Amino acid sequence: MMRRPNNPATLLLLACLALALSACGTTRHYDDRAPTTGSGDYKVGKPYKVGGVWYKPREDPFYDRVGNASWYGRDFHGRSTANGERFDMNKLTAAHTTLPMPSFVRVTNLSNGRSLVLRVNDRGPFAKGRIIDVSRRAAQLLGFEKKGVERVRVQAVSADGRVLGKPARRPRRTASAAPPQPNLVPVNTSPAAAGPVFVQVGSFQSSDNAMQLVPRLQGLGPVLIQSAVVDGQSVFRLRIGPFTSSERALETLRMVRKRGFYEARIFTAPVS
Repeated sequence: MMRRPNNPATLLLLACLALALSACGTTRHYDDRAPTTGSGDYKVGKPYKVGGVWYKPREDPFYDRVGNASWYGRDFHGRSTANGERFDMNKLTAAHTTLPMPSFVRVTNLSNGRSLVLRVNDRGPFAKGRIIDVSRRAAQLLGFEKKGVERVRVQAVSADGRVLGKPARRPRRTASAAPPQPNLVPVNTSPAAAGPVFVQVGSFQSSDNAMQLVPRLQGLGPVLIQSAVVDGQSVFRLRIGPFTSSERALETLRMVRKRGFYEARIFTAPVS
């Protein structure tokens, strides 16, 4: 039978050795997914001036730019971001000068091809030639933490990383062409001329998926689920409306996005 040591010095040495071995076996894990929620409100913001340069925030679902990325970390860790959240250098977040907060972007390192989806929840960077400032963790995963600055491509995406394609051009009508079927198109004219106006929350392949979101839209107006066929496939469109004024539709759109539906858009049914 092995005797337990009773010498205080020996016991202390064994305790220190156990702690050292425990520390060697401990690995800090990070959540390598962009956070989909936060404590801040949805915010676009008014034009502002920094360093003699004016910036005009706006919604830009088709944003696609190439430029330099930098990163920020310990000096800002725990501080408030521009939309009222807490900056965590170990989360996949980013700062942008004009995109809404929160919104999501795919950042691709053009030197090594690495790509990440980040949640924009802060303003910046304001250095010339830089188009985005990412968290330290994002810089680590993209492979430019030590380099500091890297050439990247930044694309607006949905929360699940899907790039939103450019809106298709409407075909030019000719005298011999058959009248187009009623379809939902982005609002480009006044509601009175175009037809009923809706806020479209999303389009789903399953009606059950659409139904699950209805409780989150209560109090915003009449909620509709309408079926349609797009490219030979059945889809279910979750909408709020119709509205009689574009002002009311825009206000509802803002409230819908505050509830986390960042891909919501305003649509109108053309008058046949």
